[in-house]
Amino acid sequence: VVTSAVSGLGRAIALRLAMLNCVPGDDFWRYVWEGRAQNAGHNPYLHSPAAPELQRLRDENWLRINHPEVAAIYPPAAELTFAAMTRVSSSPYWFKLVFIAADLLTLALLLRLVSVPAAAWYAWNPAVVYAFAGAAHYDSLMLLALTGAMVTLHRADTGTALGWRAASA
Repeated sequence: VVTSAVSGLGRAIALRLAMLNCVPGDDFWRYVWEGRAQNAGHNPYLHSPAAPELQRLRDENWLRINHPEVAAIYPPAAELTFAAMTRVSSSPYWFKLVFIAADLLTLALLLRLVSVPAAAWYAWNPAVVYAFAGAAHYDSLMLLALTGAMVTLHRADTGTALGWRAASA
């Protein structure tokens, strides 16, 4: 069983690495734009990418931004994450590697909640693999937080953790 689980994890990692060279989805360019705008001192909720105030930030990737006439729609924690990530790099590979890491940590947490065959449905799901490793969608970060909360609640329910008040917080 352990050997098959390790083999399955290896395949899950290989699937994600195989997607690294995919062209990122158009949301990726928005993440980078909003991260760069924040790092330049602008609030992405106040100015859309098309705002004249942000013209000096435009580069060759500016034309790839979806809905440039609309200000930011992502939640504040996501915006702060985009700013932090673009301080390191604006490369699609960097973003994909961070999102893959969150995705694989989610898988590790799932293995604490469900059986290996049940977790394989997540690990080998082509939509999941493409969304995070191929298209560079940030949702793997939210899934990691959600799954972490589920593990905490499960542990609290079995009496091996902090208790319901701490788990619900």
